[in-house]
Amino acid sequence: MKVPIVLGASAVIIAALLATHFVSASRDSRRIATLEEDLRALDHAYTVLENKQTSTDGAGSKDQSAMDEKTTPSTEGASNTSQPAMDEKTKASIMDVLQKTRKAVIANSESERTNLRLSDLVGQWQYSERYSLSTGTSIFDWTYVLSADRTFVQSLVAMKDGKPFKEQVTGTHSFDGGLVLKFDRGPTKKYKLVEFKQGAYGSATLLLLEDRFPLDRASVSANGEKWLRAKNSQ
Repeated sequence: MKVPIVLGASAVIIAALLATHFVSASRDSRRIATLEEDLRALDHAYTVLENKQTSTDGAGSKDQSAMDEKTTPSTEGASNTSQPAMDEKTKASIMDVLQKTRKAVIANSESERTNLRLSDLVGQWQYSERYSLSTGTSIFDWTYVLSADRTFVQSLVAMKDGKPFKEQVTGTHSFDGGLVLKFDRGPTKKYKLVEFKQGAYGSATLLLLEDRFPLDRASVSANGEKWLRAKNSQ
C-alpha cells in the first residue's frame, strides 16, 4: 500500500481514510506485516511533507526580478507540472492526521492474541532469571531461536555461585495450543500459552507456563516465563 503525497484539502480526507483503515485492521494478525509497512510509509510521508514545505519556502525567496524576465509565453499545448504551494493550515492538518494515525497503528497493533500459529513464534526470544541467595546472585540468560523448519537452538549464559558457564542445546519445536520443545538430548518441555502480545516491527511478548504447573494467577506469577522478541528478529 502506498501513501499518497498530495496537496490541498483532499490530502486530509485521504489521510483520514487511512487512519480508519489502520485502526480497523490493526487487530487482524494476518495483516500485521502490512501495517508495519504502512507505518514506515507514514513516517516517510511525514518527512517528505516537511522537506517539501522547506523546499517551497526556499523557492519563494528567489529574486522576483528573475521571474519578471520570463516574458515569453508558454508553448501551446505544453503541460504545466508545477504544484501549488501548501498553505500552513493544510500542512498542519495533514501532519496532525499522520501523527494520530501513526499512534493508532502502534497502540492497536499491540494486541493480545491466543489464536496463534507456529509461524507467529518464529524468531529469536530472550528470557532471563535472577536469584539472590546467601552464596551470591545467580543469573541465567536464555536465548531461544525458533526456526520455521521446526528446529530450535537454546543458548544459556549464566553466573551461578560466582562461576560463569555457557550451554547450547538443539531440538525440534511444535505448537498446538501450547509450545512443545523436544530436546535432542534431555527431557521434552511443554508449555501452556498464557499470553501473546504482538508489538510493532515483529516485536512480541510471550508469557508461558510449564505444563506441570496449574494455570492460575498465583502459579503464573511465581513460575511464568516471559519471553521477549526484539524488533525485526523474525
